[in-house]
Amino acid sequence: MFYNHNVKYQERMHEDLNSALSRGELFVAYLSDYPTLHINHAVLVYGRKPALTGDKVDKYNCFDPNHPDAPRELKWFPDKCAFDFEKDEEFVGGYTRVYHVYGKLFQ
Repeated sequence: MFYNHNVKYQERMHEDLNSALSRGELFVAYLSDYPTLHINHAVLVYGRKPALTGDKVDKYNCFDPNHPDAPRELKWFPDKCAFDFEKDEEFVGGYTRVYHVYGKLFQ
């Protein structure tokens, strides 16, 4: 179980996510809102969506094994320093913490 709810940590995850994607790598993200546990799930982030003019929200395409038919969307809200994941049958949608679980040797 991952549990680090520090805002600085989430900012670092956002930077790591952008760095990995800019190098052409993938980012396996564990999503959690522990201790609430509306979400406790991992997704594969594989691309950043182009931003609209004036849009400060970063949007990412994800592969969700629970929904393999279409990309899912993860968002980063810089004003809140928080991630947001798309609503579905299992998750009410909204706030989630992101943890990088795979991608670096001995992480």
